[in-house]
Amino acid sequence: MPHQLEAFGGYSNRISPYTKRALVPLPETPEGIRLWSMVDPWVYREKLTLPKLIINGANDPYWTTDALNLYWDDLKGDKWLLYVPNAGHSLRQQDKPGLDQFAYVANGLAAFVRHQIDDKPLPKLTWKHDDADGRLRLAVESTPPPLAARLWVAAAPTKDFRLAKWTEREAKITDNKVVGEIALPREGYVAFYGELDYEIEGIKYHLSTQIRVAGKSETKTE
Repeated sequence: MPHQLEAFGGYSNRISPYTKRALVPLPETPEGIRLWSMVDPWVYREKLTLPKLIINGANDPYWTTDALNLYWDDLKGDKWLLYVPNAGHSLRQQDKPGLDQFAYVANGLAAFVRHQIDDKPLPKLTWKHDDADGRLRLAVESTPPPLAARLWVAAAPTKDFRLAKWTEREAKITDNKVVGEIALPREGYVAFYGELDYEIEGIKYHLSTQIRVAGKSETKTE
């Protein structure tokens, strides 16, 4: 929740049922801690070792754009990620017509289930966010190589990307490696992630990397 306060300048109004009941921030009482230990999925992470596909709307108003980064490394077992650009909590892509608004989600879920049923491994992805020559860089390794790849990028005056527009940028594929770069923002902040395309039994689907949020003074090398 401190991360949300930093990004939004306050708690999201979508969690007002919790803030009005003083459940957020977490009451430092035995009862509050016991309640949170039952309802927070994070506390069950050691037991949840099954294959996981996490699907998030990139404009979900409930949480910060990069909230997943706070718990991704703690998840056990095989895991994959799908961000839906220009979609909120409903995962409906507002910039697409009709049923196409749910294509990302439907194809992603169908492909994930097909891989499990047929006992076929999903693509293995590893990625790294860093900086190169004054630019923000994302490098991804994929086995097998993706059919196509791109960056999704959004800009905002603050770290609040709830109303930001996501647009595609080029990413280069060389064998099983994907590399994309974007310029540092002259002002404000930028958020970006990688998206890779795959297909199983005629089902075309996407997998994503984690999102990075950066301002001019927040570059890094790793």
